Amino acid sequence: MSSRTRAANTAAEVDNDLDSAIVYYKQALAFDPQNQQLQQCLMLALIGQWRFDEALELCESAWNSSPPENVAGACIELLQAGRLAASDLERIRSWIAAARQQHPDSAELAFHAALAANFAGDYHEPEAAYRATIALSPEAVLACNDLAWLLAVARQQPDEALQLINRAIELAGPLGYLLDTRATV
Repeated sequence: MSSRTRAANTAAEVDNDLDSAIVYYKQALAFDPQNQQLQQCLMLALIGQWRFDEALELCESAWNSSPPENVAGACIELLQAGRLAASDLERIRSWIAAARQQHPDSAELAFHAALAANFAGDYHEPEAAYRATIALSPEAVLACNDLAWLLAVARQQPDEALQLINRAIELAGPLGYLLDTRATV
């Protein structure tokens, strides 16, 4: 972590002041505009302050300079905040889809594509994306959990769902959210 990133993080943590941290991040990025850590921290701080339009603009520009998995993760954070227009959701989905085409072996991008499709209420695309995630990363516990839930609830396929959730529990242990999914299955 660079000294600029540490200074901004310290300001945010010590003062619990995201506004000051955002100012520090922006100042640091003026000196080091390609710093991926600073971009990521600024995106998350903007989201934390509900400054979604600014965060979305930063996400859009970050696709050219940051690892796509990091940008996709920040986009998912934006979607989880729940304050984006449908057109913004579709923009994010198209960015992630383009990144997946460029990086077809990225389990993380496949997982982010599934999450973005879920936010859109599309339950057809997530199944394929979760399966791709698991194929690329067989120990992807979250993908196993989410696909198990999707198969049980939306597809009425409890047998496969039970196999997936049991596999996730075998990999990660009896975590609460996994047990919740198994109870649903």
